[in-house]
Amino acid sequence: MNIKRVVLILGLAVAVAALAVPLVGFKARAAGSAAETRAPLTAARANAAAVSKAAAATQPNVAAATGSSQAPVEGRISAETLKALGIKHAKGANASAKIAQALSKKKDKGGDGSFTTQSGQPTVLNARSALSSALMTTIGGRDNQFSEVTLIADWDGREDCAADREQKVDDFSFVEADIDTTLTRTGISEHTVANGFAENVYYYGDSLGNLWVGTDTNPGINVSPNGGVDTLRQVNIPALVNTGASGGFTITPGSLGCTDDQVTVTGIAVQPVADLGDFDPTTLCGTIGEVVYVSIFDSEGCSSNAANQPIRTRIFAFAFTDGVGAGAATPAGVLQVFSSQLGNTAGIALDDDGSLYFQLADLIQFTGGAIFKAAPRPHAFPNGTCDDPDGAGPLLPSVRSTRVVPAIPTVGLTSVTPLSSASVRLTNYSSGRAGAAGTLTPLFGNVVSLATGPCNVLYAAVSRSFVDGPVSFEQLTEGLFPAPSAFGATGTPSMVISFADCSGAFDVCSGDTSGAVGTNVGGTLPVADGFADPAVAGAAVIASVNNYRIFVEGDGPELAPAAGGTAIVPGTPNGLLRIAGFQVDYTIHSGLVVSEEGTVFVISGGTPAGIGKNPSPMLGEVLCFEDMCPMDRRADFVDL
Repeated sequence: MNIKRVVLILGLAVAVAALAVPLVGFKARAAGSAAETRAPLTAARANAAAVSKAAAATQPNVAAATGSSQAPVEGRISAETLKALGIKHAKGANASAKIAQALSKKKDKGGDGSFTTQSGQPTVLNARSALSSALMTTIGGRDNQFSEVTLIADWDGREDCAADREQKVDDFSFVEADIDTTLTRTGISEHTVANGFAENVYYYGDSLGNLWVGTDTNPGINVSPNGGVDTLRQVNIPALVNTGASGGFTITPGSLGCTDDQVTVTGIAVQPVADLGDFDPTTLCGTIGEVVYVSIFDSEGCSSNAANQPIRTRIFAFAFTDGVGAGAATPAGVLQVFSSQLGNTAGIALDDDGSLYFQLADLIQFTGGAIFKAAPRPHAFPNGTCDDPDGAGPLLPSVRSTRVVPAIPTVGLTSVTPLSSASVRLTNYSSGRAGAAGTLTPLFGNVVSLATGPCNVLYAAVSRSFVDGPVSFEQLTEGLFPAPSAFGATGTPSMVISFADCSGAFDVCSGDTSGAVGTNVGGTLPVADGFADPAVAGAAVIASVNNYRIFVEGDGPELAPAAGGTAIVPGTPNGLLRIAGFQVDYTIHSGLVVSEEGTVFVISGGTPAGIGKNPSPMLGEVLCFEDMCPMDRRADFVDL
């Protein structure tokens, strides 16, 4: 019994990101050696070990490690940590402008067909089909000469979790100005032929801070070797913040401070239907469009917050209205909805209610990490009114549910939540409880990717925990955060976990009483309260130990109990699926997605050879895990 998998052997290194459906595997040639990776590993490991010792003295869930400290400069993330994450600055000036110019020339020439799609699947995917059942990802790598955005799908009718077709969306091969420039995240717009439009719109980000908006004006027709995208919009986020304009979006210059000239796009999440009134109450209230959330990581931190701490993380909301042709995704406004001194490398995720999830982690002292939930609230706009966007009609209700998260309150890992503004309710989803400070726990610092599934369940890909000791090949695959002490000296494995929030509060509707005077006596139906529920109903929450469910395990210590034994994570069955060779890399080259059926697709070993600690020079694959019988947030065993 084993999970369905397909491994396609290719002679290249692969970077894969931002998944959406079927399964394909890659093998890559090695580059570098263990000796080359030991120096940065030792430095980062020593810093993490020293910090975890101090943390263990006051935090019962942190396991102490040993080793000498090599702390970074005050307020700065160490070079060793950034290298481990695979984050490097491109050399030379104007790297983004050079890419845009080269892409324009390449598309004008049209391509001669000498360079073709590299993922190895038949190029028969029809992009006029429903792309909600397709995977959009990036392939390429540091030590090869191609970089592409590609659609892959399992559409042969067999439902066998094996990719059988593809179409190249866009081709950045030979145009990236530096070997360390890489595509990082992707997203698919609601503006597609399958949804009734004439075009397909795609979003993808890179390690320079660009949000690329690609439009295929004739999907499925005349697909060139350069990809299906015919027109490309470049939104350079550093330019937007620093100068006030980029790619058709504008802000007040200087209103957001500044960013470094290169930032890394760590997440893209698409809200397909939203009221855009938050972007301009006077002209857009009642206008329905699409909102694209983009998270960035600024390793240098140009601006500082009120406490004089460099801002590392920013989340932006870009609004688009539907147009035609090259203007299919028309810019309508942009908001910076959040900023923090903490790091975000795991990106963001949206659920069906429009709530935005994001991870924050302490990448300087390694004290811990957490996942937060920002839920939109019905709210009024600043002008207090809402004009009919068609002109002559009456005023629309001033208090509106827009499905937009326009401004997230400032929060830290130990902040008391919930924090509420007029438009958003923010909770420490993974490590908090109502009215209490967040719990510092290192486990969620090793989260590298987020995705939502059915019933607003949140999934997270987690790297193997850091374990102090002599440098070894095994340590190259570990994250930089230790495991909670409950897991002992061996720590936690690579794994996918899931959170659910179905209780903790009660509804209000069921408490309404009838009569001459209506009274609410308190509801009786349990509803979500913004905090992850314990794995076993009725238990007291212990953050990072019992408030999630393990979906599948990979390399590392076994967390499933022996027959008749007791699991560290309550409810974990003896027969939990464990896949040898499944490895969640602690780099920006990780990815995760969950289908509406609850099938999980996760990148195993997606880091190109020679990046960071070189954790997976011979591995790069997307694994498909079904959850159908029963649908219990546990990966199924499937006969091959």
